[in-house]
Amino acid sequence: MRLEPPKKLSFRPGIRADPEPLNGPDGGTAAGGVTNLFPHRDLSGIIHSNRTMFLVGVFRDSAGGNPAGTPPASLGFSDPENFGVLAPQLNQLFFVGDGRTDNTNDIQSFLVPTGATRLFLGFADGNSFIGFPGHYSDNSGQLVADFAFTAVPEPSTYALIGIALGGTASYSWRRRRQQLALLARESE
Repeated sequence: MRLEPPKKLSFRPGIRADPEPLNGPDGGTAAGGVTNLFPHRDLSGIIHSNRTMFLVGVFRDSAGGNPAGTPPASLGFSDPENFGVLAPQLNQLFFVGDGRTDNTNDIQSFLVPTGATRLFLGFADGNSFIGFPGHYSDNSGQLVADFAFTAVPEPSTYALIGIALGGTASYSWRRRRQQLALLARESE
């Protein structure tokens, strides 16, 4: 499957730790529970005011990155993560966690940005979770993810559906008026 828009990514039935590491995909509160990883090369940073060591994703293009490129803005998150749909830019780190909202456990969706050909998943980690990314050698465990990329209808598709429904309604209305007029003439 090609990873090109318009597609969305969802994790079903969510992400689980196997075996259970120190933190699951939603992370924990080590080092005060704050993450502020700086941008690095052409990748954005990521900020979370209440969690550390959580699962993140980043969509990349086929060029493999541009070390001299300008990174997109860092996204900031805080508890609870209740977004239904998130539209990250190319090279912009985004919070994945377990792929579900905190309050209602609904499946979250992530829109694939234009130009994306690859998705990378990993943990937001750095020296005390502040500064440049790194310090991955002290992590253990693994996560199991079942995910799907599904097509997102283009706006023109919705317009065509609207036109078709409008035409059907207009036809039905005209036909009903003709039937009523015919009944009125027959009863005279």
